[in-house]
Amino acid sequence: CNILLSGLGGDGANMAAKLLFKIGCQEFGLDGGYDARYGSEKKGTPTDASIRFCRRGVQVRQSGPTDRPHFLVVFHQDLIEPLDLHRGLQPGAVCVVNTIQSPESVRDRLKLPHGRVICVDATRIAARTRSRLNMPLLAVLCHAMGLPDEVIAADIARQSRSLEQLRGAAPSAETEREREREHDTRQHDEEAVAHDGATHVRLVERDQDHEREYGVLR
Repeated sequence: CNILLSGLGGDGANMAAKLLFKIGCQEFGLDGGYDARYGSEKKGTPTDASIRFCRRGVQVRQSGPTDRPHFLVVFHQDLIEPLDLHRGLQPGAVCVVNTIQSPESVRDRLKLPHGRVICVDATRIAARTRSRLNMPLLAVLCHAMGLPDEVIAADIARQSRSLEQLRGAAPSAETEREREREHDTRQHDEEAVAHDGATHVRLVERDQDHEREYGVLR
């Protein structure tokens, strides 16, 4: 299973890919490879992250980006043509795109006659839940992959706690209380992102035989 996340520096695509790779290996006993193009790239410039999942014991190339994705996540619809994101898509690929355009329009832009196109207004969801684009898109991707929603929500919450622990060495009592309140709010928001994203996908998937059911998730 090949997965490609395409975004811009600062979107959190690399963080989302790392978290997904960790979930796959630790929670579901998968093996695979991970590769990301980031670091020297400046904020706002194109970047991508690739994941390959397989059963343990199956040989897999450990490095290098995937050029034949089964799952594609597009953080910005305007990247589709400049980066030729349609190239190499598997015939039955699943594409999750941050856009308010219709799935039919995005399908034409991706030149994908078959497979699934899921359009998500991740920008709006992220603003509403005070997260970056990576969390709503990761939640929808994981649901589309068939991963349990509750596992994803729990791992997102743990990721949030880990990031909080990196902030400051010796905060004051008042600062610590404020951070705890902020953390609780953020954890609730991020769990809501995973839950709401998956719920919207389920609603859209009620009739998978008809393209008209694949509306924009908001």
